[in-house]
Amino acid sequence: MHSIASVRSSSGAADYFASDNYYTPEENAEAGVWGGEGARVLGLEGSVERDAFEGVLNGRLPDGEMVGQVEGRRLGLDLTFSMPKSASILALVTGDKRILDAHLEAVKSTMSQLVEKQFAESRNYERSRSGEPQKTGNLVYALFAHDTSRALDPQGHIHAVVANLTRDPKGTWKALWNGEIWKNNTTIGQFYHAAFRAQLQKLGYETEATGKHGSFEIKGVPAEVIKAFSTRTSEIEAKIAETGATTLATKKQITLYTRDPKLYPEDRGALVEGWQQRARELGFDGRPLVAEAKAKAELLTRPSLRETASAAISEVAARIGAALRTPSPLAVSGPAALFLPAETIKAQHATASAIRHLSEREAAFSPQAILASALGFQIKGLEGGAVTERIGELPREGHLVPGKSDRLDGHFDLVTTPAALVMEQQILDAIDRGQGQGRAFMPPDVAMARLQAAARELGIERAGVDSWQLNEGQLAAGVAILSGKDRFLN
Repeated sequence: MHSIASVRSSSGAADYFASDNYYTPEENAEAGVWGGEGARVLGLEGSVERDAFEGVLNGRLPDGEMVGQVEGRRLGLDLTFSMPKSASILALVTGDKRILDAHLEAVKSTMSQLVEKQFAESRNYERSRSGEPQKTGNLVYALFAHDTSRALDPQGHIHAVVANLTRDPKGTWKALWNGEIWKNNTTIGQFYHAAFRAQLQKLGYETEATGKHGSFEIKGVPAEVIKAFSTRTSEIEAKIAETGATTLATKKQITLYTRDPKLYPEDRGALVEGWQQRARELGFDGRPLVAEAKAKAELLTRPSLRETASAAISEVAARIGAALRTPSPLAVSGPAALFLPAETIKAQHATASAIRHLSEREAAFSPQAILASALGFQIKGLEGGAVTERIGELPREGHLVPGKSDRLDGHFDLVTTPAALVMEQQILDAIDRGQGQGRAFMPPDVAMARLQAAARELGIERAGVDSWQLNEGQLAAGVAILSGKDRFLN
């Protein structure tokens, strides 16, 4: 699961993020590591120190320069990446610490390959007093790994705390324009789930889809065990059922208002022993599952058992078989595909299927929509980086057409396909040919009167009132149909 929230207090953030972690003091003094190209430029690498962390949240660079010091200045964002409950149980209760390392790698790749490269922006004021977004490709953030939920259940999660700082293309430090990060919350979640799923599969685990946006669990951990270790989720679901909430906004409010202050165990060893005792009472022993995964992971490292092109094609066919029946110019198929790496085959076919799916509903769509749709197939071993790379190749190959951009950085929000452009031109040509070729059924004033009369009659029939009227736009469309002489309306 992935969520985003604003950071409210720099000192409070330092206290909170460093206080609950699964690292010992010997491993990492504050359980935080710096990340981002912006942090590297500032010389912030390795372990996070409190003063430096508070400083960047307040807009203070290591050399003392202050950035973006305006009234109401925002401190930053907290992007939280929570591993599936089954993974938390196997990592923190059964003790497979490989999962913790895999989770950290998944979060790092999500932050560096997607959030930083695609969504980091500043504001440029050269052409507009209100400013316009400009891609920067760098962030300053710290990663903090925590291992408990608010109810002290095992819940491995990582906070990526992004400071309100970025370096523009001219080398000037500015406030971060974070609109793209907020807007693409779902895509970030998809990318993260795909990255972590692939990491777990390398560790020898099998996964299964459980819901929207790429969510999954590890096969072999029973649903009743997952539920027993999900106290907080059960509390929220019970409150939602009690109130009868149906809208997403109301459910989010319930999640927020039922949140208790975070509890911190005084004896972490006793906490883990309690988790293990609860697992025994549930009749769950994860050790055989972990041992099986480790044995499988060892086999997967042997060259003879690495995934072949034919195996990749079989995996793609199992997930999106219908899309493979018709050859697509967007993806190599047939004998030629046998000479490509497995990841390339998966990325090409997932991307092609995503574009086909989106094209059936929209004439133009964003690259992020393609990415989210492609990862939604949950093809084994496919990560977001390969799909992002493939999406970038398609405009150069002429298979996608970028929309027009008037931005300084040349960024475009939408793409379309050559086929969609051909269809659009055919529609426009048909409209042109139909000009003056239609029949006017009545004069405009008569059309207006009859349309409004029909609206009143419908109001009496449906609602028992005679006050229903068409609005200006509806009336204009109706008059154009009844009184115009064009065969088609645009």
